[in-house]
Amino acid sequence: VENMASTGNTADVDITEDNGNKRGATTGKSIYCQRIQALRRMRAIESNKGLITAFAILCSLVVMVTYLETSRMLLPTKVVSTRELRTLTSGFTNDLPSKDTKEQPAWTGQFLRPHRPRALFVGFSHCGGRDILSTLASHPEVAASKKEMKYFTGNTTLKRYLSHMPPSSENQLTIDICWTCITNRTSLKKIKSFDKTMKIIIVVCDPISRLLSSQVGAPGTKLFPTSYLQYTHHQFYDIESLKSKIFVNYSLLNNLNAELLTRNGDYFRHIVDLLEIFPRKQVFVIERERFRKNIVSELFKLHNFLGVNSQSELYGLDYNKDKDTMCYNFTVGTSTCIDVMPQNLTEVFTAEPGLLNSLKQFFKPFNRRLFLYLGIKYDWSR
Repeated sequence: VENMASTGNTADVDITEDNGNKRGATTGKSIYCQRIQALRRMRAIESNKGLITAFAILCSLVVMVTYLETSRMLLPTKVVSTRELRTLTSGFTNDLPSKDTKEQPAWTGQFLRPHRPRALFVGFSHCGGRDILSTLASHPEVAASKKEMKYFTGNTTLKRYLSHMPPSSENQLTIDICWTCITNRTSLKKIKSFDKTMKIIIVVCDPISRLLSSQVGAPGTKLFPTSYLQYTHHQFYDIESLKSKIFVNYSLLNNLNAELLTRNGDYFRHIVDLLEIFPRKQVFVIERERFRKNIVSELFKLHNFLGVNSQSELYGLDYNKDKDTMCYNFTVGTSTCIDVMPQNLTEVFTAEPGLLNSLKQFFKPFNRRLFLYLGIKYDWSR
């Protein structure tokens, strides 16, 4: 009996141990599954955080782009300062103008203030550039400078330079002048740094005519207090004074001053320097006599180059006998008057035909090189 009892107790113990092992295995599996599920939940949460962060960044970019585009469309940065732009674009609802400013003509005088020039006369001096500039200034979409500030050739500060620009509206084109810039490569590079899209205008003329113009005073000065008409061509230009400057040895009247004449008539080298800095599409070359003889067609080309509406419809001409000027009346804008006295070189050099021939021969190779380079031939020295 005792043996049986002992044997039965042993079996009970074995069964109990087997049940405990089974329960332990089940508990281990459940813990393992719980850990796996916890890891999956953590990974899902991290993935959601990444999506939320990416969405937030995308929304921020959309808001920033919308802000910048609204600022650019409403108030161009070239017109106002950065501080003004930041103040005026602080809220989108307040940025909308009450009226469409584009409907207001540029010549009404509203919203006028100095603007940066977008076109520049860079030379050459003594070629009638001011007449061409005054003709352009008669256009309602153009605001032209009357005084050369010498910012690109001198030490004028940018603030002072811009403050002297003519008052204009946002729809007008400001044109400035720098008659000696084209002869200074450093000045041309400074213009490029100022505005690489600047439109450049060059005025050229017969080198002999330019030489004469540089040696005489303008009407209204002490040298010539009355109008052109009271002088013949020979009286107006002092040939003896001219000879003293263009000859190295005036007493012998030989050896032309090549340095002076080259500086006066070699347009080619300066235009080449300019076109190495600015592309050809940004440069417009205009010849003085061609402009005077065909002002309507030349203005049409110039207006197209500047991007303003053409005022080529001419409805009247008025000749001023006292001032020897021709006034042109256009259908758009105001009238403009320019000097019409031509330089008849044959009459100017009546007493010195040999001198005129010497000057023609000197400038001939310079002119030929310029004509070949530009692909245009002007009627010079005839």
